[in-house]
Amino acid sequence: MYPYQKETSEFLASRDIVGNFTFYGGGKTYETYRWFYDLWRRKGDSIWPALVCVPKSLITQWGDEAVKHTQGLLVCPIGGDRKDKLQLLKRPADVYIIGHDAITIRYSKSGGGEIYNPVAEQIKKMNFGTFVIDESTAFKNQHTKRFVAWYKLLHDCTNRMILSGLPLLEHATELWAQLKMLDWGKSLGTSYHQFLSQNFSPGEKMNSWVLDEDAGPRMAKQLEDRVIHVPKSKVLNQLPPKVYETVHFEMSEVQANYYNKLRREFVIELDTKGTQWSTCWECAKLVKLHQLASGIFYRGADEDFEQEGGGLSLGESNKPLYELFDLQKILWLQEQVPLMVGSGEKVLIWTMFKRFIPMLQHVLGKGEMPLRVGCYSGDQTIAERAASVRSFQAGKFDVFLLSTPSAFRGLNLQLASRAIFMNNGRPREFRENAEDRCHRLGSEQHNQITIMDLVTKGTVDEIILDALKTKQDRTQELLKHLRSVN
Repeated sequence: MYPYQKETSEFLASRDIVGNFTFYGGGKTYETYRWFYDLWRRKGDSIWPALVCVPKSLITQWGDEAVKHTQGLLVCPIGGDRKDKLQLLKRPADVYIIGHDAITIRYSKSGGGEIYNPVAEQIKKMNFGTFVIDESTAFKNQHTKRFVAWYKLLHDCTNRMILSGLPLLEHATELWAQLKMLDWGKSLGTSYHQFLSQNFSPGEKMNSWVLDEDAGPRMAKQLEDRVIHVPKSKVLNQLPPKVYETVHFEMSEVQANYYNKLRREFVIELDTKGTQWSTCWECAKLVKLHQLASGIFYRGADEDFEQEGGGLSLGESNKPLYELFDLQKILWLQEQVPLMVGSGEKVLIWTMFKRFIPMLQHVLGKGEMPLRVGCYSGDQTIAERAASVRSFQAGKFDVFLLSTPSAFRGLNLQLASRAIFMNNGRPREFRENAEDRCHRLGSEQHNQITIMDLVTKGTVDEIILDALKTKQDRTQELLKHLRSVN
């Protein structure tokens, strides 16, 4: 056990209601199972059964960690369809692990009328003594179906814990709903509007709020007996240095023509004396600009986008859904990744677009220097994903291709010493979490961890990277005041 873990466990051990904001990869799962034991020693069997609510992709991992860190504790991961979940919930166990959205789907009873969720009804009957939420930022909005359903269902559960490596993704206001889920509003109040008025001032933009100068220390005082925050800076001296590198690419002529045409289309003209208001970076179709920055274009089945020549079709029909306009990033990977592997490195390649994964599998697995390539994406079952991770950590793959939206949370990939981002998502948690898959406790075996960004100049690639840095600066003012370890 690391020194910070001993201090964190001591803080958690004496509390029935607590928040653990330890950095990604810092052992929150282990600390939770230890908290169960300490809670049981103080309060006896009344704490059972316990329900752990996690992102669906982490259900298997929480089960695996139980096998590793506990003895005699019956743990039941809850997955599958509605019928499977109901059968698993009826098995005897001490701890049940279930997905965030398991109770948000509503069904009509036969004959119409009443709307219900059978999984939620079964959970209600089980009288859970302890409730844990992993990745509590999924509950940062009190109006979501997920928040409303779980808050109501387990409102009377008296032993509660929330976990997050990054409790504030974009703004300090996100903390309020997470604490309401934890302690029913006892720490930060039950009224969101009152919370805002007491701690924030209106910003320059509509619906924006700026943390008051004295609000950080005041809120930290309110939370000092409720949450503990362990930033990664507490263990950086024990980890290899993280080195950032950026590789820049110029758009090809064809790529630039498509990109600029799309930008022009994503401008709306409002009736304000002819003034044009650009919405190109906020429009839902931003994803297409994002794709083009990586050289690929997705054409919906009902769309017509006139080809100006140079596109490589990726499909069997006359009008394929995917067209590839530029190979620069892919060719760079084909050339450089074998050299990295040849020097003894294991490499992670992250992409927001899962369509790149089979392309890269083909390019890297069948070139002049064929590599052993594994993958992790939303197209796989939970069991297939877990098997892929185990195979990578066992050294069976040289390169691991990851779909960022599916893989950014919770995976242990310390065998890799290099992470390459073909592109980035706008959510800050995607990027910080993804980096911490390999830069975490256990990565001390490497001299350094190299983080590389493949960036196409003059595109959304650059805009997203700049925005991610801004979001990070915006949340630090509050987090730095929260109670931490020495």
